Amino acid sequence: MQCRVKRSAATVCAALLFCSSASALAGSATTQLRQTVDQLVLIIGDSALGSESRTHERREKLRKAISPRFDFLEMAMRSLGSYWQERSAVEKKEFVSLFTELLETAYVGTIESYRGEKVHYINEREEGKLATVNTRIVLGDRKSVSVNYRMRDVDGDWKVYDVIVDDISLVNNYRSQFSRVLARSSFAELLATMKDKKPAQRNGGADRDWRCNSLVSAATAGPAAVRSNRFNVQRVELMIPSCNFER
Repeated sequence: MQCRVKRSAATVCAALLFCSSASALAGSATTQLRQTVDQLVLIIGDSALGSESRTHERREKLRKAISPRFDFLEMAMRSLGSYWQERSAVEKKEFVSLFTELLETAYVGTIESYRGEKVHYINEREEGKLATVNTRIVLGDRKSVSVNYRMRDVDGDWKVYDVIVDDISLVNNYRSQFSRVLARSSFAELLATMKDKKPAQRNGGADRDWRCNSLVSAATAGPAAVRSNRFNVQRVELMIPSCNFER
């Protein structure tokens, strides 16, 4: 099984990391998300890092800025669901490592596809150690899409553990895939599939021809709009980086 990502993959997520509305609420989770935004803006805006010869250095800086804001361990655990408890400590460690690398590379390698989409922070809902930062991203043709970040407080740091795009969850998408794969094959085969996806990403995303696909939200525009091409489908198909692990 091999699938490909369009050049615009993750533009919406990239937009959220680069542009915000002046009406954004300053809740603690939102505030920390903004700190990450500031770091990324500085990196992308650094002309000294703009040359092709410094691509690897620039993307490593982006990775270091993004990674602390995402709880990849929690995302991996939730994505594996009930199968997590069945795995040994060694298997868990390898799975988390592969899962983290795939998602980090997907985010970092596509951040640069940001094209100035406007992002409005709508509100923040906080309940104890959990929070949701609700945003709406304005695309072309006056279309917009909701992108909501679920976050958890980890020793004072608010970290993203799921991304919801028009009611489509990154974690739920992975969990469904993993459950189907493991229902008919072994955990070792799942790890092998994840490893198989790594070579296409080893250049830090320089190759846009990845074997990771994007999570499609057809509901954003609706079937009729897609068929009649009234909506830029490429701007919708990106949403959140997601690999297809089903052969």
